[in-house]
Parts: sequence; C-alpha cells; structure tokens
Amino acid sequence: MAERRAIDEPMILPSRYNLALARAAFRGIKRGRRALGRSDDVARVERGGLEWELDLREGLDLTIYVTGMFQRFVVGACRRWLRPGDVAIDVGANMGAHTLHLARAVGREGKVIAIEPTAYPFSRLLRNLALNPELAARTMAIQAFVVSDYARDIPETLQSSWPVDGFRPDQHPIHMGAGQTTEAAVKLKLDDLISKIGRDRIDLIKLDVDGAEWEVLSGANALLDRFHPTIVIEVAPFVLKEFGVDTREMLGSMVSRGYRFESLRGKKLDSRGFRWLSWIPNGFSRDVVAVHESRAVSKS
Repeated sequence: MAERRAIDEPMILPSRYNLALARAAFRGIKRGRRALGRSDDVARVERGGLEWELDLREGLDLTIYVTGMFQRFVVGACRRWLRPGDVAIDVGANMGAHTLHLARAVGREGKVIAIEPTAYPFSRLLRNLALNPELAARTMAIQAFVVSDYARDIPETLQSSWPVDGFRPDQHPIHMGAGQTTEAAVKLKLDDLISKIGRDRIDLIKLDVDGAEWEVLSGANALLDRFHPTIVIEVAPFVLKEFGVDTREMLGSMVSRGYRFESLRGKKLDSRGFRWLSWIPNGFSRDVVAVHESRAVSKS
C-alpha cells in the first residue's frame, strides 16, 4: 500500500477518454466563439503570464486554453528540479506546452533546447516562442528526429496530433495520436548536442515521445554518464511494447547508471522490483522522475 500511495499524481488516462471530453468541450467553445463573431479555431490568449497562439482543434492547445496549463504535475516536477542558469532539453516539445515553462524556470542565464520532429507542431512552437521574446532568447528550437543510430530512417509521419474536431483514420487505437509530417526534420543524437549549445552542462531532460523513449536514451550514453541530468519521463508500457522495448529492462538500465525513481511530487519509488509498474493498467501511462544518485536529495 505504501508504494501505491507514493504514486499520488493523477494517472494519465487513455487518450480516447480524454479526447471524448475534449471534443465535447471543443464543441461548446466553438459555439461560444461563433456567438462572439470569432469563426476561426485559433485563439491568441495569455495564461499564467505566458502568451499563446492556440489551435483549439488540438488537444494540447485546448487543455491550455481551458485549464491554463498542460500536464500541471509534469511542469511542477520540472520547476522543482530546475534552477536559474540550468540547461534543460525538451524532447518531444510539440507546440511548446512545456518548453515555455522550462525557459521561465532556467532564467536569463539558463538555456532550453526544444526538439520536435513534426512540421506543424514545430511551426507552432516557433510561433509561441515568438510571442514570448524573453523566453525565446534563451531557447534553441530544433526540428529533429532523435535517434540512437544515424543509419535509422526518419518516418514520413509521426503521431504528434490529438485532434478534437473529429476522428482521423490514422489515429492510434489507444493513445489516439494522429500523424503529422516530418518534412524538413533532421536526425540528431542527444550525445551530439553539447557542441551545438556551447554549454558544459545538462541539468534536466523532459522526455515524452510516445514509446521512443529508449531510442532517445540509447543515443545519449555519453551525455548521461557525463552530466547525470534529472529525467522527467513518461512510462507507457503498452506503447513501449509496440516499439519492442521491455519497460523493466529500460528502467533497469537506467538504475544501472545510478538513477533512482520518484513520483512527480518527489516520493521515492521502488527502483529494484519496480512494483509501481503494477499500478499502471494496460493502456495507461505514468510520468515519473529519474534522479541520479549524484544529485542525491530530491528538491522541494
């Protein structure tokens, strides 16, 4: 029971449930906007001191529009571990839902590298950065497909859209992601980032790439061994399995590197038997924090 209580953040429901709610909300918001003479689905808004241009047909954007923030507990964990002057990498940045919060947390002397492979979300990431010039000045945005081996091909599309204005035939049957083109994306190994950013540190990686997490980490061996960054990672056993990855083996490899796991609120999780995995039902996911032993005590 202690382990169950340690997993105290809301579990991420399968997106088919979230999208059903979001579609209902979208219809109501669309009717309201039409009544105000606003016929388009793009909204320019301020939320929590950040400026956004939101495509309300997209699930991430609609969440920010309605609640002010996407994945509040993930943002909170990143803030807890970041300090002014830190360097953070946002892998799977999409339209900047986390990027802007990371950039605010690292301060003027810090740096954020935001990596997104798909073209439309990347264009919106650039737009949202442009609306926040002070944060844009400390953010490097790269349209890249993160790999472990440069011999790997870039898929023509990747699932980085969660449409709320209707179903699409290419949506994933469980997480409901729909494809977006990767046109103009380049290949990138995280180990090659150091020469690009001119900083001799990496403090945090936010990693949410819908099953390709092990691919990303496998191309970051030197970075992980040198800098021991804190990693805020989505663990979705059902989709990792689709990529041929055994979740326990992935987590065990991280432990062998000196990492231990916490909940997003900083409660210690079993880093030997990974008992907490049993509390993730099939089709669900859980964001956790991997903290290297060299960083010792969780920040509050």
